[in-house]
Formats: sequence, C-alpha cells, structure tokens
Amino acid sequence: MKFCKKFTTACAAAMLAFSSPALATGASIQSQADKSAPVGAEDLYKLYRDKTWVWSNGAAYFASNGEFDGWSRSGDEAAYGKGRWWVNFLGGMCIKAAWHTKAGAHTSLTCFSHKDDGRVLYQKKEPGGDWFVFRSFPGKVDDEFRRLENGNRIASDLRTAKMEVSEK
Repeated sequence: MKFCKKFTTACAAAMLAFSSPALATGASIQSQADKSAPVGAEDLYKLYRDKTWVWSNGAAYFASNGEFDGWSRSGDEAAYGKGRWWVNFLGGMCIKAAWHTKAGAHTSLTCFSHKDDGRVLYQKKEPGGDWFVFRSFPGKVDDEFRRLENGNRIASDLRTAKMEVSEK
C-alpha cells in the first residue's frame, strides 16, 4: 500500500510538471535571469553590430556605426523606422527611431536588457517584460539569437516599405 501511495504521488507530480512546462520553465527562467550578471557593453555591441534581426513580420538592421533601420508589415499597415541604436554597461541595448506609416510618423524608444549566467543569455523588453532565453550554450533551434543574421538583409524590403508608406 505504501508503494502505491508513493507511486501515485510521484505520477501526479510528474503529470503536473509535464502538463505545465511553460509555467515551471517560465518561473525558473525569471529566477535564473534575476541571479545572472548583466552582459558587458562590448559583448552586447558585438552581438548586434552589423546584424539583421529577422521578425515574423519585418526586420531590423543594426549598423556598426550605430545607425538603425527597420521595417514591419506591408500594404496599408507598412511601416519603416530610421534612427540610432546603442548599448550600455548595464546590459542594455536601446533603439530610438522615427517610425513612418501612412498615418504619419512617431518616435519611439525601445530597450532590451540582457543577462548571462555562463550557459544562457537572457533578454527582456523594458520596462516590465519577462526574461526569456535569447541564446543557449550550446545553441538550440528555437533560440531567438538564431534570428540575428550577418549583414544588412533588409535593403530591398525597406525600399518596398518606404514606397508603400508614401502611397497615400
């Protein structure tokens, strides 16, 4: 009877753990990131410098001289941004850009924090975002880091977005 009770308890715990991995992993990621060290400015600069960050509905290019270009969406929802990006010694990377749409232009400031525990590089959008795994060591297929591609990969799409925005 003791074995059955222990076995049932173990099975229930395993089912709970496997039925809500996001909840368990999410809390663990927040805790691990909170304990990790901020990424240094030089390492952060090297991470983004001369890279294109590909999104599901757009992309952004981080030039080595600090210039930023980005585009998102298409057609009536097309937008493009032009501005600057920089890093700081507290693990932050920020983008200040003027985003243009058919409705007009607005300037936005977007910042991300980065922390590293030696095995995982964490990132979160500021203010108030949740930490997530940006890069694993060794890398995993779903690491956001894999969306950073070398060089400027947005020139053609950026031109298209600019043309779509100017067509009013």
